[in-house]
Amino acid sequence: MQPVRALLRSGLALATAGVLVLGASIAAYVEDVRALGSSSGLVVFRNGYVSVEGRSPTMVQSVPFDLSFEPTVLLCGLVLVVAAIALAAGTWAPHHHER
Repeated sequence: MQPVRALLRSGLALATAGVLVLGASIAAYVEDVRALGSSSGLVVFRNGYVSVEGRSPTMVQSVPFDLSFEPTVLLCGLVLVVAAIALAAGTWAPHHHER
């Protein structure tokens, strides 16, 4: 059962890493000033600076939240955990001690 335990540990570690990276991505997105207006990316607001040429502030769009590899890492970890549980269930057999 050592390979099953190793598979389960790997799956849990990968799923945990996926959750941590996803949390870090969400935290970085929320900290962005332009993300506070809307998570849809449709809100337009004034960029509050005046350029060197003296032009008025420009209108900018808020940054949409885009996922990268985070869901893939999390999903791979979950697949490994399910595979470990299925493998353990498939190879498990009660031990009959005959006297």
